[in-house]
Amino acid sequence: MQLDLAEIILGILGLGGGGAAVAFAVFRLLGASWIEEKFAQRLESFRHENAKELQQLNARIDGSLAATLRAQEKEFECLRECWAVAKSAEGHVLNFCSMIKSHPDLRWESEDRMREILAQLDLGQAQIEKIVRAEAPNDELADALFWKQRNEAFRAISEFRNFLLLNEIFINESVVGEFKSISENLYRAANNMEFSKEDSDQKLSRDAFELITKVVPHQFATLAPALRSKFFEQM
Repeated sequence: MQLDLAEIILGILGLGGGGAAVAFAVFRLLGASWIEEKFAQRLESFRHENAKELQQLNARIDGSLAATLRAQEKEFECLRECWAVAKSAEGHVLNFCSMIKSHPDLRWESEDRMREILAQLDLGQAQIEKIVRAEAPNDELADALFWKQRNEAFRAISEFRNFLLLNEIFINESVVGEFKSISENLYRAANNMEFSKEDSDQKLSRDAFELITKVVPHQFATLAPALRSKFFEQM
């Protein structure tokens, strides 16, 4: 009958001889293979625990890195789109606030020819008929184009502002501030241009032209390097 390990050790301890003697006796009794087997088991357990901890650490690192990459991708996407809608709004406001307006001369055209020309200007049918029947068709056309350009400018500004409002959480705060300042100046320029017509105030139209040709382009030029650094230095 195989002896219990505890009984064997107690028996050896009863013989005296101290810890070293006990250890040597246990080694002689059990043999090197048993000791090595136990050591191997402990080592394997240690390796397994370390592997689990390393796997968990890698998972946390991978998750954090993936979250960072997703945030950067979203920011890049928002910045690209925000720049596009901002520049589109700038173009529409510039067209609206231009000091030099040009349009076709309708004075010597027949009604059919006028309708043909006006159809190319993306005007509504009611507007076209109003211009054709007007005593001064050129003045009526200039007025129609003014309000058409006005509506396009404010629509583009609204699109820019709405995009920024919905996506500012994904964009750096200082960059959001720059875009907001641009949108405010675009709105001021368009607003001044509209009031200049209603009040026949040339100063307002000059102020609008100054904003859209000098102030806003300078803001874009100042913002561009910061955006380039985000797109290229972080790649």
